[in-house]
Amino acid sequence: MLNRLQTVARISQLISSPSRRPGFALNTFVRHPLGFVASMSQDARETASKIALCNSESPEGGYLATRTLAMPKDENMHRDIFGGFIMSQMDLAAAIAAARHSGTRVVTVAVDKLIFKKPVHMGDTVSCYTWIKSVGRTSMNVRVLVISKDGLSGNKEQTVSEVTEGLFTMVAIDENGKKVRVPPLSDD
Repeated sequence: MLNRLQTVARISQLISSPSRRPGFALNTFVRHPLGFVASMSQDARETASKIALCNSESPEGGYLATRTLAMPKDENMHRDIFGGFIMSQMDLAAAIAAARHSGTRVVTVAVDKLIFKKPVHMGDTVSCYTWIKSVGRTSMNVRVLVISKDGLSGNKEQTVSEVTEGLFTMVAIDENGKKVRVPPLSDD
């Protein structure tokens, strides 16, 4: 995994080589989520954000909850990874984030709007990033973003794609299955 300095160096390398990456025309200044300021096109900004997201432990304040490799057992008949596999990874990620926040056992009670934007293929690395969006008395809304990184293309520059995202409602429970209070969100 790249650290912050390596990620910034990698983004700088991509930006300084417009012939290697179409769409990397230098035209606007942006502040990258990792604090990197650069002049780059819209395509370049999106790619740089995805690279940083895939290599960062806390993109945009998020938390890397799970990272796994898509394997042949997870493929459908079209050689894409089953949506159900991705959904199960998202549920695990949401549970990890909610349990981490609440300090208790949690259960999933709802999933809001899950739209798959790109397919995941066997050999891709699938990363789930989470954010606690809101907290009720016993529940938490957890945003889960799934990013995949092409693992089998053989290219040095791997393709990074946003696969899907969703909002999971998790409820904290005790060892008897009764709902318990969760701490409020902190300002940090």
